[in-house]
Amino acid sequence: LIPKESSLCSSPNVPGVYFKPRDGNIVKLYVNADDGDDMAPTVTYGGENNDEKVWSPPRLWRDIYDALCAAKSFIYITGWAVDTSQSLLRGEERFKALNGAYSPLIGELLKQKAEEGVCVNMLVWDDATSNPTALRPVGMMGTHDEESRMFFKGSKVNFVLAPMKGGDENLIQEKIAKLVMFTHHQKIVLVDSPVDEGNPDVREPLAFVGGIDLTDGRWDNRKHPLFRTLASDHNEDWYNGCFNVNVREVGPRQPWHDIHCSLRGPGTMDVIANFRERWYKQASNLAGGLIDLHSAGIEPHVHETKEEWCSQVLRSIDARTCVFDKARLSHYDDVDLDHMEGITYEGDDIHVKEDTRGKFIAGAEQTRSFRTASTEKFIFENDLELKKGRYVDKSMHKGWVHHIRRAKHTIYIESQYFLGSSHLWDNVTTAKCGNLIPAEVTLKICDKIAQGERFTAYILVPLWPE
Repeated sequence: LIPKESSLCSSPNVPGVYFKPRDGNIVKLYVNADDGDDMAPTVTYGGENNDEKVWSPPRLWRDIYDALCAAKSFIYITGWAVDTSQSLLRGEERFKALNGAYSPLIGELLKQKAEEGVCVNMLVWDDATSNPTALRPVGMMGTHDEESRMFFKGSKVNFVLAPMKGGDENLIQEKIAKLVMFTHHQKIVLVDSPVDEGNPDVREPLAFVGGIDLTDGRWDNRKHPLFRTLASDHNEDWYNGCFNVNVREVGPRQPWHDIHCSLRGPGTMDVIANFRERWYKQASNLAGGLIDLHSAGIEPHVHETKEEWCSQVLRSIDARTCVFDKARLSHYDDVDLDHMEGITYEGDDIHVKEDTRGKFIAGAEQTRSFRTASTEKFIFENDLELKKGRYVDKSMHKGWVHHIRRAKHTIYIESQYFLGSSHLWDNVTTAKCGNLIPAEVTLKICDKIAQGERFTAYILVPLWPE
């Protein structure tokens, strides 16, 4: 996410990737799940005396709760983990919500919205070590996947567990290792939302994207209490993934620090496309359960304001868990294909499943085939890479490299893990950890030293990254 009026000399837009930059967005940034109004010093701004407005710390889980309550057409959620018993609100707000129209508990709230007719689709990582038939509903990673599946069973919520599988060329031990250890790390909430409060019937997509899952241990604030909230805000949310301690009775709880954002505007369509492409692959039996946004009158609003942002969706995913849009691989530069001479169709006998929330061709894809005397109008994109015969979207990696190379004075990296570039070491040339991030940082530092320019790189990783 890059402010549109950026002072950087070269373009912040990442070239050669699947999703292109989109202008006209409103972005809100979050640090921690809920920094309430009493968590930060009073900050005023605006006006002649810089006191016209008062800044309020952004509250991620409060905003997600309000957005879920206001949804009328759809709620799409992807996550590494979802704990249905967790409350999005704490303290007095939680008490009021428990006695109000909508429950603050994640699972109950989603059931309520589904009962109202809202299309609720959830795609959560399948922890292979959890197995209800073996009396082990909680796996090694503690993602609550089987608990959530059982909670939504029989409800109107479409809840799908999505494993991460190895390729057909992998040996059996490699497949098992990937099934157990390789995970999905997208944390996304998508809803329809009013464009403005004054006209609630005009709807647009609203996306929450970042690093904070809707699960236990994530609700925290800038004070990061370890003991004093165990019987209040963190009651029933006793989490410590680093040490085997009695969190409930003694503590400490594990503090949680991460970032997130919300997005309105044209950029939300790429977040929705990401969900749709994963849903078609990992929930293909429910593919007809996605709504047609255009038919529902839900269109992204172009926010042309001084606070306008340019957004670009970057990700790391491959064809094992995603159905890529073929038009992004290659296409014919003629928008009126229906009236081009020589077009024929294959697959017209495919059964088309239709419902009130969309249309999907079940069982196979419908293909247009035609001949042309020249390839002049064909455009072949280079947005995806091929690895072991399957397409891979490495735009996240390309984005990191792009911005490291653009850096002039400072690089700050904060991440749960920091691995890579080992294939460049003389003694481990066969290593498969081939991302370039550490090498790019090193080369940037070497280049600045050679030029005699001051440059600083900060890399922060947790002492216990779970």
